[in-house]
Amino acid sequence: GYQNELGDCYENAEFPHHILPLIAKEIGVGALCSKGYGCQDTTPLGACLTAMEIARVDGSLFTFHSVHGSVGMLAIDKCGSEEQKKRWLPDMAACKLIGSFALTEPDFGSDATSLEATARKVKGGYVINGKKRWIGNALFDESLIVVWARDVDTQKIAGFVVESSKTDPATLKRSRIERKLSQRMVQNANIELIDCFVPDENVLPGGKDFHKGAGLVLHWSRLIISWGPIGLSMGSFDRCLRY
Repeated sequence: GYQNELGDCYENAEFPHHILPLIAKEIGVGALCSKGYGCQDTTPLGACLTAMEIARVDGSLFTFHSVHGSVGMLAIDKCGSEEQKKRWLPDMAACKLIGSFALTEPDFGSDATSLEATARKVKGGYVINGKKRWIGNALFDESLIVVWARDVDTQKIAGFVVESSKTDPATLKRSRIERKLSQRMVQNANIELIDCFVPDENVLPGGKDFHKGAGLVLHWSRLIISWGPIGLSMGSFDRCLRY
């Protein structure tokens, strides 16, 4: 069944795109987001149990699900305007638009507040320059990449939404990280932003400070992430028992 199919995807380092409608319809995403945008309608505990059961089946699917729904969508929900929520969250809930969270850089991971990517105000928007690494879900054709960069005027870390299908590929260079030993179905990317223009309507109004923006999203997402290892442990026990 699905486990054999997922095993093949793991071996080939491929993502099973055809199950996205099933994930959206039968499982749901964005459970921690506000209600009314098509997001998974459950309690915080229900969201955690969902994450646990996905991890119990496959760690890569858990990572996809949590990156898309628990940081990508949550960034829009917690930091976006009402117009931005209405514009993006329904398609994200339907898995037609896939969210990612571009915070980590080649030289800065857990020390996120030291990031070097910059955002400079220009007429009609911002121009972003910098590099990001290990960005999950960033290689989908219809990716909504929440990029965190330092506003050169305020020196604060702010959130900017880069729509991959509407962005000049010469300014948004994405490449897949190859030869991973784990999480092989997850399409992690190296990203280079070269004078990448983001219009004003794609700037997250609630994400203009790290602690109120990226930090707040990470705080909420830990609720989901912490249940992943429980599901992975259960999956390991299940396989050992069957063996």
